Amino acid sequence: MLVRCDDHPSPERYHHKVDPVGYPDTAAICGRPDCSKPGRILLDDAEWEKYQSGQRIIVGPNNFTKIRAK
Repeated sequence: MLVRCDDHPSPERYHHKVDPVGYPDTAAICGRPDCSKPGRILLDDAEWEKYQSGQRIIVGPNNFTKIRAK
């Protein structure tokens, strides 16, 4: 899981984009150090499969945070 705004493209690994609850009025902010825009949740293929199965709470790297997706 990664959070990025629409202005900052995702690395190759993250092929799927979902909105966090409340987007664009959300606490999920782009992870780039020079950006403070609202971010979307970027998922890799394994995370996307879980999302498609109904999982809406996405756990960040190293359990740093959890984000609820729409």
